[in-house]
Amino acid sequence: MKKTLSLVICAALMLAFAGCKDSKESGISASFESYGSDPALVSSESSSSSSSAAASNSAYTMIPQGEDITAPIWLKIPNRVTLEKGDTITIDRYLSYVDDRDSSVDLTVTGEYDMSVVGEYPVTVTITDDAGNSTSGSFTINVIEPVTETSPTTPEPTAEHKTISFSDFISMYGSDNVMLGLDVSKWQGDIDFNAVKAAGCDFVILRAMVYYEGELLEDSYFRTNLEQAKAAGLKVGVYIYTFGNTEEIIREHADKLAELLDGEELDFPIGYDWEEFGRFQQFGLSMIDLNNLFYAFADEMSKYGYDTMLYSSKYYLETLWHPMTYGVWLAHYTEQTSYEGDYIMWQVNAIGRIDGIEGDVDINVYYGAGE
Repeated sequence: MKKTLSLVICAALMLAFAGCKDSKESGISASFESYGSDPALVSSESSSSSSSAAASNSAYTMIPQGEDITAPIWLKIPNRVTLEKGDTITIDRYLSYVDDRDSSVDLTVTGEYDMSVVGEYPVTVTITDDAGNSTSGSFTINVIEPVTETSPTTPEPTAEHKTISFSDFISMYGSDNVMLGLDVSKWQGDIDFNAVKAAGCDFVILRAMVYYEGELLEDSYFRTNLEQAKAAGLKVGVYIYTFGNTEEIIREHADKLAELLDGEELDFPIGYDWEEFGRFQQFGLSMIDLNNLFYAFADEMSKYGYDTMLYSSKYYLETLWHPMTYGVWLAHYTEQTSYEGDYIMWQVNAIGRIDGIEGDVDINVYYGAGE
């Protein structure tokens, strides 16, 4: 596990907020305002593995500097969209894109298509930021005859559902310097935490709250899970799922989470889970905005004495996020991750099986056990 942190990095997809300092080649640099200390002097070693105290007294704000020469990027663009004749199409619905600085970019579509005529129509889509930087891509609109209802057919056999037992997970990843555990929510239903503990599990990360249809809700199993997991002798952490798109909303979510926790002692930093990237442009956020929301949440939680870690997949950690000195909870479903950044926890897969839980569960490796 790497323990160093470069506060100014060069990355092709992150130039706007991680460009080389005073870079003459790119014309882009990143500036971080720090409240409490200069981020250039804060090392990743200052972050505690326990949430009994905040990792640092710093809050970061990402500020763009220099000329904007970086184009927006695609987060999702299909190869083909198939619709029935007579359907309407809103092309933006099938795309996801983001700019480094601008919260809104222009989308233009080039190419003719007729939704009343069966056929294949190639189109080019271009996204352009306020500085005129643009990126293009293409896909095919496939218009077909309306599908009529037919008699039921015998479904094709599905592939065997693979799982991994927790005992095998221990054999693969267990060592003196790590802890192995789960993250759970209401979707796991009633859990026998004593059985979970007896199976060799060291910890559980509990979903505490979820943002749904504009309302922040408490996970219906959270209080029960928290009480029973602690009673079983498991180490416990929590996470929040949110896609708030303003600092006001995010700080409010942090305050409500702190109210729910009411000073509860935790063994891990609080997980911040923001992962609504399917049609990202609908949130009106730039890459810089997105990171500043995370910093705002971490800052607000630190006022209550809690550390924060960023939960995200390998792809989005490499593409969008810049977690600074905060811990990272990496999601990468593979036997050996190729992620090269720093992380304190790795969500290995979502197909774990363990006594005490019916069905699949996310399984994790925590690397702070030896610190």
